[in-house]
Amino acid sequence: HSYEAEVAVIGALLAAPSCIIDHADKLVPDYFFIESHRIVAEAAVELLLEQIPTDLINVHERLKYKGQEQAVGELDGLRHFLP
Repeated sequence: HSYEAEVAVIGALLAAPSCIIDHADKLVPDYFFIESHRIVAEAAVELLLEQIPTDLINVHERLKYKGQEQAVGELDGLRHFLP
């Protein structure tokens, strides 16, 4: 497992959601070692399955809906994935 790789994948999800659509089948939350990263990946997969872009706001709203936003550090926690 690689912290940097996990951050890069989630950063790509949040920064360029349209780029990940072709690779959505390879995005498996269980592949993420860090729990907060796994939570974000789960939210992103849910959004992708619903054909909703995985941008910062949509992922944050999904995490809020699930009561998991604090597990990833709220909106500021998600922003740390962005370049």
